[in-house]
Amino acid sequence: MHRMRRRLDGQLPVDVLATHYPDRRGHLLLNVDLGRTATKAVRRAAAANGQRPRDSLCQLLTQDIERRQRQRHRRLAAHIESLLHQHTPEAVLSYAADLLRRRPPSAAAH
Repeated sequence: MHRMRRRLDGQLPVDVLATHYPDRRGHLLLNVDLGRTATKAVRRAAAANGQRPRDSLCQLLTQDIERRQRQRHRRLAAHIESLLHQHTPEAVLSYAADLLRRRPPSAAAH
């Protein structure tokens, strides 16, 4: 994997070369080459907070995921509020239910 990363460096996005596997406790481990600049930044942040780099990275990723979820929630709430200014709650719910019935199961996750 390391040899492949070196050969393809800059040719493919990093997530294409990521691998993941469960540890003994069933937690998902992610093997990603962050590159030198990002690795140095993670190490500096970890040292500043008295953490191990992997713990610091985990914390940063968790915070980013939570931030993105809050943003998505706010956007959804704004869209729904806009719809409710133009339509009755019953009409919005009825149309949403109809859309969900027609959507393929894989599309509902996005």
